Amino acid sequence: MNLMLKTVEEFSRRHRYDINPSKSSCIRVHPKSPDQSTNFVLEITRIPFDTSTTHLGIHRNTKCKVNTKDKVELGRRTAYSLMGAGFNGKNGPN
Repeated sequence: MNLMLKTVEEFSRRHRYDINPSKSSCIRVHPKSPDQSTNFVLEITRIPFDTSTTHLGIHRNTKCKVNTKDKVELGRRTAYSLMGAGFNGKNGPN
């Protein structure tokens, strides 16, 4: 994982964009794994471990359970944002 973070740092420098390490977080999918002391570092800043995080609008947690209601709501919002202004709950399909 640290090698992947170093590759991301190099790529971001090469293509001139910034990754904000203070907005990054890491979740441990298998919290009972034996290696609890792993530190992930991005641009000299340690990435903290959290129990849940949001990535691309999808809420993820350590239990890896799918929240169907949130995913359907996200899909509906995405469809409304991609369609024209006349597509809403009052005069279009719901």
